[in-house]
Amino acid sequence: EQNFYTTGTTGEKTSTFKIRVTEEAPGETSITCKIQGQMGAAGNIPASNTPSGNFAITVAYRGILSVGLENAIGEAGPQAPISYNIRVNNLGNSESNVKFDLVANEAALADGWQPVIPGSIVLETAKKGGSATSQVIAFQISTPHKNGWNNQETTFQMKIIPSSIKDTSVVGQEYLVTMLARVRGVYVPGLEPFLLVGAVLGTALLARRLRE
Repeated sequence: EQNFYTTGTTGEKTSTFKIRVTEEAPGETSITCKIQGQMGAAGNIPASNTPSGNFAITVAYRGILSVGLENAIGEAGPQAPISYNIRVNNLGNSESNVKFDLVANEAALADGWQPVIPGSIVLETAKKGGSATSQVIAFQISTPHKNGWNNQETTFQMKIIPSSIKDTSVVGQEYLVTMLARVRGVYVPGLEPFLLVGAVLGTALLARRLRE
């Protein structure tokens, strides 16, 4: 509310004001607001009419997620997959593009661990009436192998970053989840090379007998 006075018959004043929105306000969408004013009565002068006008505001993007691991520890035999389920919920005020990025683990990669980074997803927001606000993402790691007994473990960290679907340079809060991976078991090389050698020897013996 702004009050101003003038000694003449007319007067004009420019005023600056702020608008505060609640956390439930939808983001990145036009919201119509209304402003009105009135000159109060003064002496024998009655109060003025109440003119009004509309204007629009847009709430900035707020990228907020809740992230949880359904299984933080995985174990498998040599040269086998381990799967982790990551549940992501969009708690922000607008649709979010959610990107997954693996924190570098050069030692694990050199040892033969093979992670498969999930592709990005788009989640709706309940603040705009969306229903597809949550999704479970599968993250898979293939274990390394060596001949004989395998017993090794390592950790992987996944960065999860929401951003505006209208401007991907506008990002929200970054989240980090950590997973432990273990490989245990005996690895025996496949029998195909031995079978191939046996087939070659068998053919050579048959050819020799035919010649004899």
